Amino acid sequence: MKGGHSDPGPNFPWEKFLNQVRAELALLTGETAPIVVEPVAPVVPVAPVVAKPTKPVLKRGTSGAAVKELQQILQTKKLYMSGIDGYFGPVTEQAVRRFQTSAKIVIDGIVGPQTWKALLS
Repeated sequence: MKGGHSDPGPNFPWEKFLNQVRAELALLTGETAPIVVEPVAPVVPVAPVVAKPTKPVLKRGTSGAAVKELQQILQTKKLYMSGIDGYFGPVTEQAVRRFQTSAKIVIDGIVGPQTWKALLS
């Protein structure tokens, strides 16, 4: 900033600034300032962005509700014939591998995004 001045740039709201200056001058001189109504941009409602819930990565040793869901899905596809226990053990892993083979996706025995997508489609 040279000499105490800086250029406000091309986006400076000159009209608003000048209206304020006019209003202040009118107050000082006793005159009435013209009433200036500034246009207001219309409010456009925007739908909230809702993140699609992601499924957890499941592999041998994992346990919980997501594993139960996986076992139920595999059971409906006739790939898992054991009990729904919520534990991802060797039987569940083999069922996942059979599913991955039939779905023609990477066969690694791990249920990640690609496998979930195939299971749920």
